[in-house]
Amino acid sequence: MLSLFLISLFFQEPEQTMDVRIVPEERIVTSYCLQGIMANGEQVHNGAAACPRAWNLGEVFWVEEDRYVCEDRLSLQYDQRIDIWKESCDDAIRFGKQQLTIWRII
Repeated sequence: MLSLFLISLFFQEPEQTMDVRIVPEERIVTSYCLQGIMANGEQVHNGAAACPRAWNLGEVFWVEEDRYVCEDRLSLQYDQRIDIWKESCDDAIRFGKQQLTIWRII
């Protein structure tokens, strides 16, 4: 059973305090190793991911224990997937295509 978590973040300045919701989602997750510029204009790097167009660039999520930031887009054909960047093409191939629970901050 998947749950919704509400986390309160407290800062020194009271006006900076905020509530964050972390939502689990079942997604097909793949990986890629291509070099180049992402949709946000930056070079690909560890922790970057291509995400569905419905997500905002900059959204944060976790796959297993690893944190990723949505910084790129997928082709429309694969728009419901998540594609995480791997430095090594061998690692990307080993990762393959998996159905995983991701934890997304909304």
